[in-house]
Amino acid sequence: MAKTKSKTGRPRSSKRTQKKSASNNGNNNGNKNAQEPLQTAKAHDSTVKEFLHVLSTPYAGSTPKLRDDFYNYINYEWIDKKNTELKTGGKKYFVQVDSFRETQDKVFQEIIDIVKEYTRESSTQQATSMKNLYTSMLHLNPGEAERYAVIYRGEVDEIMRNGGLYDLLGAINQNEVVSWGSPLVWSVLHEPSNAKMYKATISAPELTLYDYTLYIEDTEDDQNTVESV
Repeated sequence: MAKTKSKTGRPRSSKRTQKKSASNNGNNNGNKNAQEPLQTAKAHDSTVKEFLHVLSTPYAGSTPKLRDDFYNYINYEWIDKKNTELKTGGKKYFVQVDSFRETQDKVFQEIIDIVKEYTRESSTQQATSMKNLYTSMLHLNPGEAERYAVIYRGEVDEIMRNGGLYDLLGAINQNEVVSWGSPLVWSVLHEPSNAKMYKATISAPELTLYDYTLYIEDTEDDQNTVESV
C-alpha cells in the first residue's frame, strides 16, 4: 500500500508498514538477546586465559636482584634454601612448609629425645609404659592393633553392662592417649591465679576429622555417600 499524506502534508506510513517495522524491531531484539550469552561466554573465556597467563608469569623474574627488588630477593632465597633442605633432609610428615610447622616439628623431635633419654636411664613403671607406647607407635603391628581393638571393645561392653555412660567417660579419661577425643574431657590443671593449686577441668573434645560438618548427618546424602563415610 502506498504512503498517504496527513492533514499537515507530511507522508505517513500505513498500518501494515508500521506492523512490519515493529516486527523487524522485534526480530532484531531477539537476535541481539540470543547473541548476548555467546558474547558473555567469549568474554569469560578471554578473562580466564588472561588470568591464567598472569598466574604463570613469574612476578619478579627467575633471578631477582637485591638492588632491584629486596622483598622478592629474600623470598626467592628462602624458597631455594627450603627446597635444598627438603631434598637433602628427607621427606617431612607435613606438606606445608612454614616457620610455625618447622618450629613445631623441632619441639616434637626434642620431646622424643627427652623420652628416649628418660626411658633409657629409668626403670620405673612410668618409663616402661612410655617406652612401650613409643615403640608400638614407631613399629605398629596391624595384627596386634586389631587384637587390642577387640579387647578394648570387650572392656567397653562390660562397662556398659555393669555401669553406665558416666563409667564409660571415666574409663576413657583414664587413658591420656585417647582422652582428648572423649565427649567430655576431664583433666587436672594449674589454677591460673595460683600456680600452687590444681583444679579439675572439664573441656570439650578435639575432633579427629578436620571438618566438623562431617559429623553432621545429612538426610539428603545418597546411599553411596553414606557407605563411604
